[in-house]
Amino acid sequence: MRKLQDLKASNVSFREIMDISQLNPLRTLYMEDCKMHEVRGLDKLIYLESLIIRMCHSIERLDLPKSKNLKIMRVEDCQNIVEIQSLNRLEFLEELKINLCPSIERLDLTKFEGIKILYIDCENLVEIQGLNRLKFLENLRIDACKIEKLDVPKGLKIICYRTKDPLRKSERLDRLTMLKNVEFCSAHSSEKRSRDGCRIQGLDRMMLLDSLHISLVSIERLDLSKSNGLRTLHLEYCENLVEIQGLNKLKFLREIIIVECNAIEQLDLSNSKGLEEIKIFSCNAIKRLDLAKSEGLKFLREIDIRFCYAIEQLDLSKSEGLKILYVHECKNLVEIQGLDKLEFLEDLRIYVCTSLVRLPNLCCFDTLQSLEIRNCDKLHDIQNLERLTSCKTLSICNCKFLAKLPNLSNFHNLQCLSLLYCDELREIPGLEKLTSLRFIVILKCWSIEILPDFSSCTNLVSLIVQDCVKLTELQGLEKLQQLVELDISGCKSLKTIPELSRGRLYQNYELKLGAMLVGEARKSIIGVETVGTICIS
Repeated sequence: MRKLQDLKASNVSFREIMDISQLNPLRTLYMEDCKMHEVRGLDKLIYLESLIIRMCHSIERLDLPKSKNLKIMRVEDCQNIVEIQSLNRLEFLEELKINLCPSIERLDLTKFEGIKILYIDCENLVEIQGLNRLKFLENLRIDACKIEKLDVPKGLKIICYRTKDPLRKSERLDRLTMLKNVEFCSAHSSEKRSRDGCRIQGLDRMMLLDSLHISLVSIERLDLSKSNGLRTLHLEYCENLVEIQGLNKLKFLREIIIVECNAIEQLDLSNSKGLEEIKIFSCNAIKRLDLAKSEGLKFLREIDIRFCYAIEQLDLSKSEGLKILYVHECKNLVEIQGLDKLEFLEDLRIYVCTSLVRLPNLCCFDTLQSLEIRNCDKLHDIQNLERLTSCKTLSICNCKFLAKLPNLSNFHNLQCLSLLYCDELREIPGLEKLTSLRFIVILKCWSIEILPDFSSCTNLVSLIVQDCVKLTELQGLEKLQQLVELDISGCKSLKTIPELSRGRLYQNYELKLGAMLVGEARKSIIGVETVGTICIS
């Protein structure tokens, strides 16, 4: 053991003390969920390079080694540790992480000149001494602390400051001209009630700023007019933010995410020609998202808009390269313009757009892989889908006025078909020609009386037809050699029970039928080798 260099102790119980004073050559020490009150001899490990202590809740103090080689130190989730002695010995430390240690109130980093990465998450920490002296510090993350004043070195490149307490009215970043990534978040209830708008000063001097993430309820204005190099903008829960100045100047912007910023009425992205991703969630003042003002968003790949109840129009006519479009619960959306120009679209999902009457024409015949339409109460026409030869997944749910589907005979690659709660749907034309189909779910489509002959669907693995109360017949199932799951529960009008070919193996054949059909059911399953479940009621 005297020559041991790496020691990992996990879920080990010591009586009172763990003594490692004789392990002088040790270079790596990792302890997790160990039960002891003291680590004795830690100060003797002069060659130690990495020290990680996690979930050791009984330890109250650490006496650190005199090692000049220690580069990494992490103390995480040690609930009772109140003091880390001799921190000032570690003048060559490069990474320090102290997380979930609620008993620590102060840290002295006055001699940590070489540290590059500092992560602190201690809910009762009120002071970090010497923070502004860390001239080599590049990455600073402070979570859930009670620090009132944050004095950081000017060479900082990444700062993440998350606090439960309200931020002061003005956060000054004037000196931090080297910053590339900035994150400021505050979630305290008193901050929500604050009437004084919070400002972040100095953003106009950050010429190298690449990523900005702000979550501040009381912030009212954000000036990005000189942040020309910004690539990622993430704003969430900025309930009082009414204006983003300079947004139309961010020509290198790649990603914009805006969540619950209910005072923003418009977004001008006309000059962000390199934009790749747009996500807007729960922004109820935006009535129109017009992306057609730009000369062209040829790099835009994904648009995700959810819970924007005021939005009425969406113009995508200049977003020809779009591959993913999600529109969820935009209840006043009546029109999606430009869908007929999205020839590279691969994934289209439209959920709870209750004002949408007709699905616009699509031109992505050779690229669309998945189409999902759910809870669009007024939708009654989707006939323009007949040529989607590349589609693999088609799901239509709770479209109550949809009476007719397009002819599916050209859906040559369709593998999954789901039709749920479509009350007026009466038929599924072209289904009998889909030899690629593997999974079919038809649930509570009250008006369907007849389904096509399934004998050509030779790759079908699962057929679930539940609660289609008017359905009278299922044909061709006896020829489906791949079928392993069949559920026809609740189809009360079936005149005959599907016959299964003799000697076939079924992993899950489930029948839930009325009592009058018990005799028929027994005749149908005679000769089947294995039946996993038969429920006849």
